[in-house]
Amino acid sequence: MKFVVSKGYVVIGVRTALDNNGEFQRILAVLTQLKQDNLVDTSKIGLMGASTGGGRMFHVLRRLKEQNFAATNFLISLDGYVALDEPIQKVRGLESTTLLLQFGGADGLDYRGHENGDVGGPGNIEDRYQDPRILMALYNILPGNEKSLSFLNNNIHGYAGGSMVGKDDMLTLVGAMMSYRFGHGGVAARNVALDNLQYNE
Repeated sequence: MKFVVSKGYVVIGVRTALDNNGEFQRILAVLTQLKQDNLVDTSKIGLMGASTGGGRMFHVLRRLKEQNFAATNFLISLDGYVALDEPIQKVRGLESTTLLLQFGGADGLDYRGHENGDVGGPGNIEDRYQDPRILMALYNILPGNEKSLSFLNNNIHGYAGGSMVGKDDMLTLVGAMMSYRFGHGGVAARNVALDNLQYNE
């Protein structure tokens, strides 16, 4: 969030909750107030989330569009889970520029990639994630050609959190997406954000 704010954007941070509707209502309330106060252009919205948050944002974007927000948008799913609470047909109809980032390289992560203290701890098979087929399936479901599935070779599911020092691989892609969709980055920014490493099924 600090990185995005440093580029001059307003950030609404939401801690992922079990109540998907409550989560959305909190986002909607803030956006509605910002729009009423004429503080931001709510037609331009980027959504970014990691893990469960990376799955929830597909649902959030669809509902924001129903409320006439986010005409210009992007989604960045950082080692995201499935498109939670969204039927396949709704994901197929979701127009967005989407970057799916798989941590752990093309082979994904398994429980050996966790740090001590992660839920379940190292070696807990029930805490096994992230299977790259999750994002591969999502990539195939998403419409259009404004999408990319890229791989980062770090081996920790929580890579998107904590200090951003040394995480230029991820920050370059996030910055390029913002520049492409909301700035003046043009084709060069698009190529960085979306044409880095397409997966080979």
